[in-house]
Amino acid sequence: MGWLKSLLGKFGGKSDEVKIVSEKKEISKKSIITKPVIGEEIAPVPIEEPLKEIFGKLIESKVSYIFFDPEETKCYVYLLSDNNANEIDKFPVDEWKKKATLLKEINSKLIELDGNKYICVLNVSLTNLGERIAVALLEPGTPDDEIKEKKRNAIRLVNKLKPATSLTHINIENLEKTIESVKEKADGDIFKLFMESELLKRKEADELKAENGYRSILSLPLPRKQVVLNVAKWLGIEYYDIEISDYDEKTARILPEEMARRLNAIVFEEEEKNVKIVMTNPFNKEHLNEIENKLGKKVIPFMSCEEDIRYEMGKIYREY
Repeated sequence: MGWLKSLLGKFGGKSDEVKIVSEKKEISKKSIITKPVIGEEIAPVPIEEPLKEIFGKLIESKVSYIFFDPEETKCYVYLLSDNNANEIDKFPVDEWKKKATLLKEINSKLIELDGNKYICVLNVSLTNLGERIAVALLEPGTPDDEIKEKKRNAIRLVNKLKPATSLTHINIENLEKTIESVKEKADGDIFKLFMESELLKRKEADELKAENGYRSILSLPLPRKQVVLNVAKWLGIEYYDIEISDYDEKTARILPEEMARRLNAIVFEEEEKNVKIVMTNPFNKEHLNEIENKLGKKVIPFMSCEEDIRYEMGKIYREY
């Protein structure tokens, strides 16, 4: 190797300034730095009182997760197992915002409850109604790959049991009122419609029908658009998807904001003598008459999802 050292010396300076490394050093296993497992030699974080009772229910139930699902006015709390979402609590949305902040402060940290230590693991998702959070409490020292798998499983269960696209409690309550007002005029079997749409299988439909009639369908983890579409067919009214339609917001604003929000109605098309309107309850004659008197035109009503209508109103009546 002396000739190489001499040659390099001509380009890089004196020969004693040039260093040649040709030997491979064996790396000791002890020199490899590994990420410490959560829960090892870490002081537990104290838990704020509002969360203690809820966490206690999760531990007592021995299920995998507790799930916080904010809706229009309230946040609903569920225990999630592999095949069931059991509602255990609810509180105002403003209170949920405080709890959500507390939860995020202890994410991936060691906590202590009744003398026992747990790792608090969160999975957070955002919808137009707010942050939804699934929580798991794991044993200290749980490997990182198991924690990641737990988070993936939380996503799977939430999508399966409580998808963000299903009807909210307020949607269900108001849809029931609409159905009850005209149920006698309904044409055919609503369960058959759901089977034809491949949303239910025969066995599921028979069980639900025996359980609580049409009401049992409304609480299923099904896409709200498909649910309302089939309800509209059953009740003999045309469904209109206001969320994906290309309506003119200026046309929609011919109906005053106060009235639109109170009646859950949006004008999506105006003609010389008629206006086409989506409503959550297109069968309410008093509401239809009120709109006709205000606009001086005949109303042609359509049915759409309540949540979609409210969401579109937020765009229509923003400052313009």
